[in-house]
Amino acid sequence: PVVAKKRLLEITSSPHVDLVCVQEGLEGIDLLAQIGYSKLISSAVKAQPLHEMLYDDQGLLSEVPEIVHGSLMVNELYIRSDSVWEAESTGVEQISSASVSVSDGPELRKPLATRSAVWARLRPKDSTEGPFVFAANTQLSGGRVEDHLFLPQLGDERRRQAARLVDLVAARAQDGDLGLVVGDFGAVGGPAAEECPDAAEAPLEALGDLGWTAAYGAEDVGGTCLFGYVADYMLTSRKLTPRSIHCLSTANVIGEAEVDVPLSDHKAVKVAFPMRSDSTSDACKPTEALEQLPAVGFGSQFMPEDLRERVPDEDFHKRLAELTSEAIVAALSAGVRLFESGNRHMNQHAVGRTLESAINDGDVA
Repeated sequence: PVVAKKRLLEITSSPHVDLVCVQEGLEGIDLLAQIGYSKLISSAVKAQPLHEMLYDDQGLLSEVPEIVHGSLMVNELYIRSDSVWEAESTGVEQISSASVSVSDGPELRKPLATRSAVWARLRPKDSTEGPFVFAANTQLSGGRVEDHLFLPQLGDERRRQAARLVDLVAARAQDGDLGLVVGDFGAVGGPAAEECPDAAEAPLEALGDLGWTAAYGAEDVGGTCLFGYVADYMLTSRKLTPRSIHCLSTANVIGEAEVDVPLSDHKAVKVAFPMRSDSTSDACKPTEALEQLPAVGFGSQFMPEDLRERVPDEDFHKRLAELTSEAIVAALSAGVRLFESGNRHMNQHAVGRTLESAINDGDVA
């Protein structure tokens, strides 16, 4: 603990860190409180025990004391006690699909380990007018066990989880807020990515398609995990050039001295973002055209849990398109003329084809 505390002090100093995002922490272990940080939120209410998150893999479990095998694995947000920022609100949201299962054999299927995001809406203590930052911290599906056994099965799910992070920001943040997503994205690089690039790159591609920008890349930080590639990312809802980027070693990175109490098998990434009080631009204000849109619209996103029947994985997208088309036709018949769609729904082609057919058939003007 003494070595870990000393290293934490070094990492969070010069410049001081206002917000600390922890992924895969163990509930009840709180070294940050000893160096001047207060816990804002933990994902404990949505968390699973360590042994379940590791799918009871005995090789990985043997690397940690048996006494913590039943401890909850959590994501957490901490704020510096003397920070000029304060949390206006906080929360926890599950981002993994409840109905998804994975298999490492022809017959054995296991529920996907639960993934959740902790979030906080932050503002300066001396200003109720902002600027505001909406920060979400998570770990996506894809880790040492999942990358090795299940990664080819997780492409769509990793894409959905990234999209749900954006949905979370859209639902909880307000106009003008800077959205910040921080997390361990797992197999974005390394050998697993070479074997299954689509699944590995899925979350970054999804966030990029939705207009989010990575704060740094491999050229800025090198590798962030012990395998030497970038697994840990920060993305912002609008392009923002960081003032500084530092990638700092922890106590248990390959090539460094091992200690009895390692902090992590990942490095710490510290980024300083410039914030201005006039962050809300005219682009955030509704235009006359938007004000003329119908007051009620129709959402077209389907989730795996929306399916009433089980379908093979290879037939999922076909069934998704059929259900989407049926729902759009029913909505048009009911008089709906405003439809919401997006790449993250993975059914936008079905929405477009159905609307095009309705227009060509004269059902709608």
